Amino acid sequence: MPDNFPRMPTTRQLWVPALIAVSACASETERFTPVGDVQELMIAVVEPAAEVYWDAVGEILDSAGVHEIRPANDEEWTAVSNAAFMVAESGNLLLMSGRARDRGDWATMSQALIETGQEALKAADARDAEAVFDAGAEIYYACSECHARYAAETLRPNDARGAETGDDPDSDTSGS
Repeated sequence: MPDNFPRMPTTRQLWVPALIAVSACASETERFTPVGDVQELMIAVVEPAAEVYWDAVGEILDSAGVHEIRPANDEEWTAVSNAAFMVAESGNLLLMSGRARDRGDWATMSQALIETGQEALKAADARDAEAVFDAGAEIYYACSECHARYAAETLRPNDARGAETGDDPDSDTSGS
């Protein structure tokens, strides 16, 4: 493609102005309306973005040796950055009225998703494969801790954390 050919904006370049416009137009009395519930958000947004991020770097060991998985070009690094951005913004979406289960653990865990997503974005933007791998682990921990509390049925069968809590996620003991 010639250097003077106009490039399509990235997903993030489209989201940022849209979010700014929505924020500028919304008054404090207006409510946002979720399009889907938490499960739909997880299936359509969070999980696909996390999977792109987690699959971006790693190593596979087989009989032929070690095969490193790394983004190979600008387009692949952009996809990793966009995935991190979606993970971070998903924490905000989980805090919306109609989705937030409580103002205690749910809010804390949603904030953890925002923060780990921001670190993941920094790692991807720096094109630091090792930092992307480490940030992916932090995203995984944030996700699995929340699932242990609120969606134990989604944990792997050998993960007993959901059974250990004995908590009823529908009871709000946080004072909210």
